[in-house]
Amino acid sequence: MRTRNLTIVLTDVKGYTERQSRSSRREIEASLRRHREVVAPALEAFGGRIVKTMGDAFLAAFESPTDAVHAAVQVQKALAAQNAALADPAQATHVRVAISTGEVSEDDDGDVYGEPVNLAARLEGIAEAGTIYLTETTFLSMNRNEIPALEVGHRVFKGIPEEVKVYRILDDFVANARLLSPDEIRRIAHESSAPARGRGGRTGLLVGVGALLLLAGGGAAWILLRPSSSPSAPPAAAPATGTLVDEALRQLGPSVPKPLLARLGAAVRSGVEALAKGGDYAAARELAQKALERAPQHDGARDLLLDVNRWELEAAVDAGTVGALVRQNPPAWYDANVQGLHARFHGAPRYEWLRAVWSLASEPTRASTADVAEAAVAANPDALGDDTLTALLVRAVEAADADETLARRYRARLARVAAGPAAGGPDRGPAPTGRRPRGPAMRDR
Repeated sequence: MRTRNLTIVLTDVKGYTERQSRSSRREIEASLRRHREVVAPALEAFGGRIVKTMGDAFLAAFESPTDAVHAAVQVQKALAAQNAALADPAQATHVRVAISTGEVSEDDDGDVYGEPVNLAARLEGIAEAGTIYLTETTFLSMNRNEIPALEVGHRVFKGIPEEVKVYRILDDFVANARLLSPDEIRRIAHESSAPARGRGGRTGLLVGVGALLLLAGGGAAWILLRPSSSPSAPPAAAPATGTLVDEALRQLGPSVPKPLLARLGAAVRSGVEALAKGGDYAAARELAQKALERAPQHDGARDLLLDVNRWELEAAVDAGTVGALVRQNPPAWYDANVQGLHARFHGAPRYEWLRAVWSLASEPTRASTADVAEAAVAANPDALGDDTLTALLVRAVEAADADETLARRYRARLARVAAGPAAGGPDRGPAPTGRRPRGPAMRDR
């Protein structure tokens, strides 16, 4: 036996035992083969040594905690891509990943023993499908500038004498990380098997790969500080609320350092988006309001609340039920969620967008509505190409048919919005990099 400091990665398929009980031997073998063809290359490409396989589970050892987490991200990305290509969703494979770092004993056959192995096994038992859980030792050892993680809390595990602080890689980071192609995986694996040669060896290559993954996935961590036009679909396994979001809310505050604020904001927005996508706008608004109360000085928290109100209004427009809001006397929804915010948020780009949607839906024949629509389009470049705004402007042109001046103003806004982000214009501001993701009201269009 010899002792070494290693990072242990344990992957396990959710529901494997149940699937075995209702599958033939040939089906089980085919499923395991597909699983190994995805998991093994990703683990080995980042320098992992597969210690053993146990049916659906892999136990791998890494010299670098950061490489171990990047490998785990690629495992989740590759399995998600494989699942998306299946004709039968019931055949999808969902994996839990647990990572622990520390001193292990290694025998002559390469097997490893010790508390990090035991911890990984216990941690895997509480992880959710599609997630990556870490012990505190891994979190403190890895490069936290590359990979955003959030504290889940302390846990007590059987056979482990002390409480263990547990972390989780942000779901948004995993969802938005770039999936490496098979050729890239093979190239990384080839480089990792060769001796490191300064910046040209394996270390330099993995630093470059880490930067690519950070650029692709880490951008989501700034979502609270940079307004988003509409909620992107959260990963299916991401909880709308719960420990992760609650912990993020607890840590938010006026003195939070900017990098940590970004990570906390990403977790909160993920929860808000999930609630809005499920149609629970009251809960989404309550969660966004809590974030604003905790971080009132940050525009991202303000915009998150305004976005929730706009998403709910857009959903009503899309479903053809906005008339019920308009006909209320007085319009209670408007008083609470639009007019009631005027004093605090008048002039904020997201507030102008919210007010424009309401005005176009409720009173398109008023000249002041055209003013509001023009201000909203000028202040929100990502409103260009928005489906609901386009539809409302089309209706406004029709409603203003008797007033040629008003109709002409609407047609000018419509031409700008319908042209999408690629269109130029003096009042657009910087062009966005692409079309905005569709929100809950737009998902079936």
